[in-house]
Amino acid sequence: MDGQVSALLSETPPLEPQPTPSPLPEPTPSPIPQVLEKYAALAAENPDAIGWLKIEGTAIDNVVMHTPDEPDKYLHIDFYGNYSNRGTLYLDEACDIWESMAISSF
Repeated sequence: MDGQVSALLSETPPLEPQPTPSPLPEPTPSPIPQVLEKYAALAAENPDAIGWLKIEGTAIDNVVMHTPDEPDKYLHIDFYGNYSNRGTLYLDEACDIWESMAISSF
């Protein structure tokens, strides 16, 4: 029996040396948001505020909110957290405000 085991072991081809895996690259840190000075007080009052939308020739001139963990938070809530039938402008939860210039707002 010992002869059979040693015969099996001797017929096994030698292992090829494996290359050393290269280290994984460090993740790129997320950009630190820079708040424009004119919006600093607004951002301090409600950190969900991420922008402002103004469309000339219309009545649209309002803050834009973003809460990816609570997608519809501002559907019927105003900037101050009060009930509002009209809600507040907000971005879709899938929007990555750092990766794209094409952003969907509601």
